[in-house]
Amino acid sequence: YSTMTVNVVKGGTQLNIMAGHCEFNWDCRVVPGDSAAGVLEEFNDFARALESEIRKKAPQCAIVTERMTDAPPLAPMIDNPAADLAKAITGLNSTDVVSYCAEAGQFQEAGFSTVICGPGSIDQAHQADEYVSTDQVAKGSSFIRSLIARLAV
Repeated sequence: YSTMTVNVVKGGTQLNIMAGHCEFNWDCRVVPGDSAAGVLEEFNDFARALESEIRKKAPQCAIVTERMTDAPPLAPMIDNPAADLAKAITGLNSTDVVSYCAEAGQFQEAGFSTVICGPGSIDQAHQADEYVSTDQVAKGSSFIRSLIARLAV
C-alpha cells in the first residue's frame, strides 16, 4: 500500500501559550501505479478548503505546502539484468518488495535496469543507534568485489 506519515512537527514556545506558528513534514511513499502528484493534489485541495474555513476566524492564518523531494517508486520488472546480476552474485533466487525510499525509481524512469541491494537490515536503520553489523559490511564488501570482477572487461 502507499503510505503517508507525519514525521516532524515544530511549533509553539511554551506549554501554556497558543502556538503562533506550526509546521510539519510529511512523507508519502507510493507503490507503482499510484501517483505522488495525485496524493499531493488531494492534500493541497484539503489544505485550501481548511485554510478557507480557518481564515473566517483568523484572516492572518495560512497553509503553505512546499514539495521537498520526489522519489518515484521502483516498479518490479520481469526482465531486469541488474536484479539478475545481483542474484547471481549473492546466490539468491528471489527479490523482495519493500517500502524503502530510494533514488532507484529515478534511474528506472531514465531507462536503467535497476535493483536496490546492500548490507544492513531495515531493523537497525533510521533510529538513534543505527548501525550495520561487521558481518554485513564484510558481505557488502565481498559483493562489491564480485561485482567489479564480473563487470571488469
